[in-house]
Amino acid sequence: MKNLITAIAIFVLSNLSGRLIAQEVNRNFGIGLQKTAINLGLSIKYGVSDRIVLQGIVAPWSASAFGASISLNYYGGKLIYRFPGEERNSAIVLDPYLFIGGGAIVLNSNLIESSINVVKSYMIGGGLEVFLARKIGLSLEVSYGKQDILGFIAVNSTAIGGGVHFYFK
Repeated sequence: MKNLITAIAIFVLSNLSGRLIAQEVNRNFGIGLQKTAINLGLSIKYGVSDRIVLQGIVAPWSASAFGASISLNYYGGKLIYRFPGEERNSAIVLDPYLFIGGGAIVLNSNLIESSINVVKSYMIGGGLEVFLARKIGLSLEVSYGKQDILGFIAVNSTAIGGGVHFYFK
């Protein structure tokens, strides 16, 4: 994961050189990292319009020792409704937003016996994305959600998340 984060940082910084001040904020396509309640994953944002954004998140995680292994992979998405901020001559633009989302956590382990479990989840919330240099989006959000465990146990929670995305022209 560290190598992936390093590669993304090098790519973003190399693309920023000489292009830090763009004519307008680009909200159409971004890649980056997103932190949700239980995971940190790769994220892609696609702007259908200036207000409607689709986001996909994939967060793989695994560990193994002494012949036992466990993997916890999250696959999810969000529908984001933005309230685009005014684009003035400053290098910072603020976009508040609301969202709904859902996904599945796939748990695979052979700690006691080999098993695969799928945990469905959904969330609703709001946040704020700050655009720096009109290309980098830093977001902070609060959500309320539910995770269905084993089909009859549900966990409700409030969570804080955030992300960093590089937007392409």
